[in-house]
Amino acid sequence: MSVAAPAKYPASILAAFTRSDHPAIGVAAVILGACISSLNTKLTTFGLADIRGGLGLGFDEGSWVNTAFTASQMLVTPAAAWMSTVLGTRRVLLWTGTAFTVFSLLPPFIHDYDTLIAVQMIRGLAVGAFIPATLGFVLRSLAPQWWIWGIAAYSFRFVFSSNIAGAIEGWYSEGEIGRGSSGRTPC
Repeated sequence: MSVAAPAKYPASILAAFTRSDHPAIGVAAVILGACISSLNTKLTTFGLADIRGGLGLGFDEGSWVNTAFTASQMLVTPAAAWMSTVLGTRRVLLWTGTAFTVFSLLPPFIHDYDTLIAVQMIRGLAVGAFIPATLGFVLRSLAPQWWIWGIAAYSFRFVFSSNIAGAIEGWYSEGEIGRGSSGRTPC
């Protein structure tokens, strides 16, 4: 359904925009995906010592766990805007979100360093499209009078995910999830 253009915006600019009846649902979903992308990077950074200890990795080997994710995420970022234009933002974000979800289920079961690095790279490539494509999706989905609120939500996700990551990692490491059935942390 097309939304009527306000008088201050030229009809030619807004003619290309087709919006759903409920754009907030899509905007919330892509902002959540971008938040998960930022949160994943921070959680991996905070939990790197535990990852190194769990896999028996040295400091240099362990640092590649996060670097593989971040570097591959940055590698795909320049192409994300082009992919969103050519293939469609929804299609790109659905496929990359699905790939990220599937490959995010694997790391707890991986005990081989090379396989973990490969999975981290695939996860980074998948989620790398979320950060640049999210803002474009927000601007295309919302009416112009709501753009500032969409940009604010996009900005808030970075601050939120950066600040909540330490609390989540601490809760996971020190809380009931990181403990054995006896209530004590396993050695």
